[in-house]
Amino acid sequence: MREAKAPTDYAAYLFDVDGTLYAQRPLRLRMAVRMAAFALRHPGKLGDLRLVMQYRRLREQDDLRELSTEALADALADRRGLPHDRVRAAVQRWLFAEPLALLPRCAYRDVLEFLQTAAARGAVVAIYSDYPAADKLVALGVRADFVFCADDPQIAAQKPDRRAMAHILTTLGLPADGVLYVGDRAEKDGRAAALIGMPYCDVVEFRAALRAQKGTER
Repeated sequence: MREAKAPTDYAAYLFDVDGTLYAQRPLRLRMAVRMAAFALRHPGKLGDLRLVMQYRRLREQDDLRELSTEALADALADRRGLPHDRVRAAVQRWLFAEPLALLPRCAYRDVLEFLQTAAARGAVVAIYSDYPAADKLVALGVRADFVFCADDPQIAAQKPDRRAMAHILTTLGLPADGVLYVGDRAEKDGRAAALIGMPYCDVVEFRAALRAQKGTER
């Protein structure tokens, strides 16, 4: 029987972003403060903040999981009878642009350090997110060999999706059991990995493995 491989010993990794490279709760608390301050200064813009909350709820609906980021914003605009540009701008600002400056303070430093170490030893580092991730990776100082997003035309669906996972494996040129998927949501990341037979590790367990490894190196 082959001995189980340690989470830190793989030659290739597929990392989720939100909740995996950084802690979401502190970010959301900071963003809530920022949005509340904005609402106090600009009460007439409160509707834009409500649109962002509605967008987030729609993003979790299974029947809308194949819509891109912009297409979902347009669907919300149609439901509310609002201009597409207004909803797109609100989503872009409050979900993607405003949080960037706060990301470094919420980062899982041990995970980011591991990614640098893994890349230095020649491991393949890939990123897979339901949301556009390029700007977040820049803000976090993460360099990846591959970046996959639900908005990519070859994927065109939110997690979990077997076609998306097959595309990722084909692009990596690796067998499923040679890549460790690290994420924070078993119902999305864990299921996505299971669809293709890829090993999966929750980020909490992964960080515990990093701490244990550091302990043995002392």
